[in-house]
Amino acid sequence: MAQAGLVVEIGDPDTGLDVELRGMVRGRLEIVEPSSKILPQDDGCVDVVAFERVLMWAADPEAIVGEIHRVLRSGGRALVLAEPDYHAVVEHPPEAGIHGLVAGVMRKAGADPAVGRRLRDLFRPAMWSTELFLHPPDPEPGPTGEALEELIGDARRVLAEAVDSAVLDRWESEVRDASAQGILLVFLPTFALDATRRDVRS
Repeated sequence: MAQAGLVVEIGDPDTGLDVELRGMVRGRLEIVEPSSKILPQDDGCVDVVAFERVLMWAADPEAIVGEIHRVLRSGGRALVLAEPDYHAVVEHPPEAGIHGLVAGVMRKAGADPAVGRRLRDLFRPAMWSTELFLHPPDPEPGPTGEALEELIGDARRVLAEAVDSAVLDRWESEVRDASAQGILLVFLPTFALDATRRDVRS
């Protein structure tokens, strides 16, 4: 477990991310609402800023990254724990595919469904030293069991007002049939980034 002084989580306290964070770094934890455009912390006083799926919904992700850079001390870390790339999703069989529709609905709601592929561009090399991760690293068959039920439930929730229920019923039938045959594959690339703040001298 890494030692840190002040740790800032950008996110909803109810997501449980704080519990995950406490297992990664030890320090005083402050939670900031993801809708905050300006972080309340002073310049250069934070050791770690962590979040997941915040940039995807941000109207101005560049401004958020700038704020994170401002509040971090030199050598402080930004832990981007999960940002997806819906444009690179792999689904088999094709009849079981749904994430293209999900991405469209998210885009209409103001999200950037492919922000994961932009992480390195957002955390510019002149200002950050970065290490990028993909998880899961390799596609695996599934999902099954509880994960399958979660996939179906999430898709129905997101698409309830945008897609006819008969279409969703047919899709769910295809997904369950493919899962029962052991041929279902849903791979949504999700990126994580460990970025260390560089000194920027004018």
